[in-house]
Amino acid sequence: MKKLASLISALSFPLKKSVPLILCLFLPLTLCGCYDNREIDRTAYVIALGIDKGPAGFNYIFQISAPLAMGGGDEGMTGGGGEENSKVENIVIGAENLYEARDSLNNFLSKQVNLSHLEMIVFSAETAESGLENHFTFLQREREVRPNTHICIAEGSAEKFLRGINPALEANTANYYDLISKNGSIYAPAKTLREFVNEEAIFSAAVPLGVVSEAEESSDFTSKSDILRVSSSKSEFSGLCLMKDYKAVDYLTPFQSRIFGLLSGNTKECDISMSSGGEDYEIRLRPKSKAVFTVSQGGEADTVKLAASFAAEIISSGGDLSEQEIEEYLSREVYSLFLSAQKADCDIFGAGNCIRRKCRTIREWESIDWEKRFKDAYFSPDIKVVAERSNSGTM
Repeated sequence: MKKLASLISALSFPLKKSVPLILCLFLPLTLCGCYDNREIDRTAYVIALGIDKGPAGFNYIFQISAPLAMGGGDEGMTGGGGEENSKVENIVIGAENLYEARDSLNNFLSKQVNLSHLEMIVFSAETAESGLENHFTFLQREREVRPNTHICIAEGSAEKFLRGINPALEANTANYYDLISKNGSIYAPAKTLREFVNEEAIFSAAVPLGVVSEAEESSDFTSKSDILRVSSSKSEFSGLCLMKDYKAVDYLTPFQSRIFGLLSGNTKECDISMSSGGEDYEIRLRPKSKAVFTVSQGGEADTVKLAASFAAEIISSGGDLSEQEIEEYLSREVYSLFLSAQKADCDIFGAGNCIRRKCRTIREWESIDWEKRFKDAYFSPDIKVVAERSNSGTM
């Protein structure tokens, strides 16, 4: 009996040593399975989503990529005249919410709808002014929608804005959304879903404004104030929409948006025009350091102070433009921007964080009532400029 036990023990010892090795050999087989695979030709990838007010709830515009059209090489890189983008399909579904719209789309589409490649969400101004909280509740719960998906507010309808997207020199429309959001627009700093929700939870947010150009030829432009723009792509990002409690409350001009981009650090440099002494100057501005906001609490009203420094390259030749003149010009524009935000009751600068960081409890922060204090606050900008003159000699 003892001999039998020792024999079993001798045989089990190498078996125990080989069990981990056997498990390691079988483990890669579980990683390369294709039980949940999705064929690309059986999946409809939504790259942009638009939401408009509709007769029965909302109109959801699903912009779906067409892989076969995008893989056709250089042919059709740009559309001509007012042609619509042939590399995407825009499908409009009327529904009460996003889930119902997606189910309706799956009901007649031969492919399975997938939102994991969603690059842009566009809300119409009418929808934004009525409130977006319910829409963001659905978007945050949807596991396929990524937090870094970009959002914007369309000046008109979201459907018209998406139909106007026809990228020049870009065959992949999804790549266009990604690049223009990462590179940023000097007239409209980008905003992601995560950034918007975090900013709205405390203060307010500034969301890029999408506009559509109606011009077919350069002769259609008659006003000097309009930006001359004729392209196969009619849609662009220009200006900012101020959001408070998930509602659109006001809008910033493209120039105010450029100033805000410089102060917030989203814009690395931009060119501005100013006049002084009867002469016009072109100036290239670059932030030398991050703009710093501080709040001095007073009895009747607080004072919001801004300290910012810029390097100003004077591009125009001739004349003599001093640093003080540039500082005064920028101070006026920054002051105008602050008044616009204050009028809309939107602390888009996050100045309230200066006080919020000092509060030890949520109750203490709520008792301060920053929303009212910001509306009554004074503003004191301190702008410093180091002027440079570009080399305008012969080459």
